[in-house]
Amino acid sequence: TFRTSLTDVAAPAPTALTGEPAGRQIWVRADGGAAPPDAAALKKIERLAAGGRADGAAFDPSVNPNSCDYPYRRQRILEYAAARGVSSLPDETTSPASPRDAARHGLHFLSVLLSPDGHLAGDYGGPHFLLPGLVIAWHCMGRPPSVLDAHQRRQAAAYLHHHQQSDGGWGTHVESPSTLFGTTLCYVAARILGAGAAETAMVRAR
Repeated sequence: TFRTSLTDVAAPAPTALTGEPAGRQIWVRADGGAAPPDAAALKKIERLAAGGRADGAAFDPSVNPNSCDYPYRRQRILEYAAARGVSSLPDETTSPASPRDAARHGLHFLSVLLSPDGHLAGDYGGPHFLLPGLVIAWHCMGRPPSVLDAHQRRQAAAYLHHHQQSDGGWGTHVESPSTLFGTTLCYVAARILGAGAAETAMVRAR
């Protein structure tokens, strides 16, 4: 399994983020840990983590291309429930009786999502100009493996592959239709990462 390490304090050795800015999220392996909750409690946690989406609305790029922070929220809610009990989680089955009640309910939910150091983290994911910018800068720097190692390059290539749209292009964001801007950036990044000009995906992109 994987969990996020958010700060130097929160990250166990040897995954401590030495010198990194506080709040940066890095996913690390974290096998073991607390026993999973029972089926009913886990279903409640899944509903809360889904961010208000209907039951079963898991990440599906053809339906809801933005993962809506689901993995991170699920981790926070699981850890909150493990520390305080499932009964301490917000009750999502009843409607608030007043604006004050609604505000308290929302505050309770946000408190569940607080990171160990007290900040509210979130996934700045989706824009298709972030990863290509990193890849192009890495290329201009002489491709140092200390910036992008082989595993990271494979994962970046897989990300680009999985987000290519049916018309062969990429959007400026995962939720947008294909654009010239998004397609050009992602095409160049994919080629730098090793995709051949004759590969089907690259032909479709052109």
